Amino acid sequence: EGAIFAAAIVPRVYHCSNADGDTIMNHMKIGASSTSFAAVKAAFEKNYACMNITCQEVGGIWNAAENKYYAGADPCGQLADGTGVSTSRPAIAGYQPGSKVTDHNALDLDQKAIELALGRLDYATVSKIYSEGGNS
Repeated sequence: EGAIFAAAIVPRVYHCSNADGDTIMNHMKIGASSTSFAAVKAAFEKNYACMNITCQEVGGIWNAAENKYYAGADPCGQLADGTGVSTSRPAIAGYQPGSKVTDHNALDLDQKAIELALGRLDYATVSKIYSEGGNS
């Protein structure tokens, strides 16, 4: 199963990082000389932002019997008991965002463009930005 999954996902990882794609394939391919869950997990996590996914979306491997994640299989940025902060997004001025703030920024830019267009009484532009988005 792991080899088939790797063959399917590695091209997407390669788009972000050839080295991380190699790490994943080398540890998951049929006949791999060594395997390291930690190395593969780290290679994926380094590319989440590039692949436009988050730690929360990927999740971890939960041990229901112990009510916690398996050691080393927790979502990035979380402790084994499920607490903690996601670290899948780059820090901005020392702040670790909990969401994709560029989406919020795009909405702010659209709001500013709408306000400018309203000031010019350009209702066609306002309608277009509102219905189609300008930056968002």
